[in-house]
Amino acid sequence: MEQSQEIRRLLQPGEALLWSGAPAPGIHLQSADWGLIVFSLVWCGFAGFWVYTALTMGAPGFMAVFGLLFLLLGLYASFGRIFRRAGQLKRTHYGVTDRRVILLEDRRTTVLPYDQIPVLEKQVKPGGIGTIYLSQTPVYYTRHGYRQDLLSRTALMNIPDVERVFRLIETNMLQNGNSRNDDQN
Repeated sequence: MEQSQEIRRLLQPGEALLWSGAPAPGIHLQSADWGLIVFSLVWCGFAGFWVYTALTMGAPGFMAVFGLLFLLLGLYASFGRIFRRAGQLKRTHYGVTDRRVILLEDRRTTVLPYDQIPVLEKQVKPGGIGTIYLSQTPVYYTRHGYRQDLLSRTALMNIPDVERVFRLIETNMLQNGNSRNDDQN
């Protein structure tokens, strides 16, 4: 089933679909990707040196295999996850209605009524492609202090004409907020 039809199937009676779209094709790096790429390339350098040393110094074979596993993990962290995300985004579609935002991501459906969106942020790249964040950055505590998980936010990623879609969501959030305030008075 085509994804815009899938979004229409999720509409409630009387709900109007105002915009639907999909992420722009290709690989689009997020700002949080750069730190992990740098770290994983250093990791790959160390793992590569380990494998080279194990092979040239006559170490037992399992030492080279052990290093190779770490090298593969580093390559995935550097590049593989980015290609995996691009593949997932090919199967993603978004919808904005007069009542909520709908995200169809592979086999997962997320529906956010406007009154349940805690934050609305956008990140715009050259060419008008950008990401609209609909959730706060998850924060967790480690023994080294608090950390942010910048890659686990609910978002409409890499959408063309992000400014128009952002204004559409913002306008509907304000209208729904005003109607809720009117209901409470």
